[in-house]
Amino acid sequence: MERKHVMWAVFAALAVLMVIVILWGLRASRSPAADLASEVTVRFDDTGEDLKMTRGQIERALIARIFQPGPIDPAVGLTNPKTGKPTGFPADREYWNRLIEEAKKAADQNKKK
Repeated sequence: MERKHVMWAVFAALAVLMVIVILWGLRASRSPAADLASEVTVRFDDTGEDLKMTRGQIERALIARIFQPGPIDPAVGLTNPKTGKPTGFPADREYWNRLIEEAKKAADQNKKK
């Protein structure tokens, strides 16, 4: 009889562990496409206007810079569609700095090829 209780306890523990693993996997399975579709506020210094852009649009603009000659300058922002000047920066400057660092690394790897 005691052996039955041990088996049920082991079964219950495995069931709880399985639920935890499944929930953890669902939480961690957010797709990169969902991140790229999330919106970011970009503020243009020359006009003071704000514009909503997706992370994908911002990253695409930085990818284009990788293939341009010269170093990637973090002081050069995204192009303002009204003035044509590169004065736009995400409101979250840490995000911008992280993207610039990633772009610099990608540019360095591209030059080595």
